[in-house]
Amino acid sequence: MKEGDPNLGVIAETLTEHGTRYCMAQNYLPAIKDGDKRVLVVDGEPVPYCLARIPQGGETVAIWLPVVAVNLVR
Repeated sequence: MKEGDPNLGVIAETLTEHGTRYCMAQNYLPAIKDGDKRVLVVDGEPVPYCLARIPQGGETVAIWLPVVAVNLVR
C-alpha cells in the first residue's frame, strides 16, 4: 500500500474483521531481504542471543513456516 491508497478502508476492515480484531502494519524496509533479528527480553533484560530469520531464495520476507534458516546470534 502507498500513502493515500483508496483501498485503505477496505483493507483495514478486512484485516480487523470490521474492527473486531487487532492488526499491526509497518513500513516495508528493503533491507529485510537480508533477514531480520529478534531480540529476546526476559524479566526486562535482553538475552545475550537473538533469533535471525533468513528469507528463502527469491523471497523478500522470512515467514515462520517453512523456516529455511534460523541462526542464534551472539
